[in-house]
Amino acid sequence: MKNIILCLLRSIPLSALIIGFGYLYVFLIIQNPEKLDFTLFVLGSIPIVIFLPSVFSQSKSGCLHTPKVIFRKVDTLEKRGEGKTESLFPALSYVLAGIITWLFSSVIY
Repeated sequence: MKNIILCLLRSIPLSALIIGFGYLYVFLIIQNPEKLDFTLFVLGSIPIVIFLPSVFSQSKSGCLHTPKVIFRKVDTLEKRGEGKTESLFPALSYVLAGIITWLFSSVIY
């Protein structure tokens, strides 16, 4: 239960960053506020597509065989004899941040 609450608390600032970036993009770059809901929907789907496969995967290798091939998970590699370190923002936090962004985008308009 503690891990779930911690993961949810970590996802809230991540979703705030995504939403903030969406606002900046819509109002400063494309200057069309009517596109805000669609922009936030797309921005919310990016972490879901990238991080959802690792939520269900048990693989800890550095080589990824999912849509996440745009980066290498170096933090999952560890030296022999060292204990496992937990990531500050696990993949589930990013997925939840995307879902929160989706919910926010559906409430906007």
